[in-house]
Order: sequence, then structure tokens, then C-alpha cells
Amino acid sequence: MHFLKITAPAGTITFVPGDYVVQVTTAADATGAVSDYGSGRITRGKITGVKYLDGAAAASPTLTVVTGIPTFASGGTRYEFGCLTDDGAFVAALSNGILSN
Repeated sequence: MHFLKITAPAGTITFVPGDYVVQVTTAADATGAVSDYGSGRITRGKITGVKYLDGAAAASPTLTVVTGIPTFASGGTRYEFGCLTDDGAFVAALSNGILSN
């Protein structure tokens, strides 16, 4: 199942089920410099905005919109969209930081 994973600066992690995620906005992909060893490396666009239903109030969930998400830096909030594996590991497909998988 897909989730939006939000990691707050204090380390608190929130998983928003993919069914509650309305939109994930990303910056355009970029191509790095071409070298003697191959064509330029593609850098996937980072998450710049998210829109999701906050299910905390089950009777009447609210739409949460976060725009202008900066590139992740230490002390900031990390946004990742991906899936949980069978063993509970989270594999991110999109992030506002560098993907390490």
C-alpha cells in the first residue's frame, strides 16, 4: 500500500494512507552534465507540494494543503511518497530530499 510519510523535525513520523492523498506536486526533472562515461544523470523532481485528507476527524476529515515545500535540509520536515514492504520497511519513490534507495 502507498503512503505519504511526513517526518517532522523532532523525528515524529506520520503515515497518510495513499487513499487519502489527493495530490503530490513535484519540480521538473533535471539532467546533469554529460561526461566521457555516459549521458547526463537525471535528477528526479523533488516534492514541492502535497494535498491530503486529514483523517484524524473521521466524521468530517479536512483537506490539508502544503505548498512551497523546500528541499529537505537538516532540521526541516521531510515528505516522502512510497510504499511499505512486507517486512515493514518504507521505500520512497518521491521525496523533497535525496533518495537513497
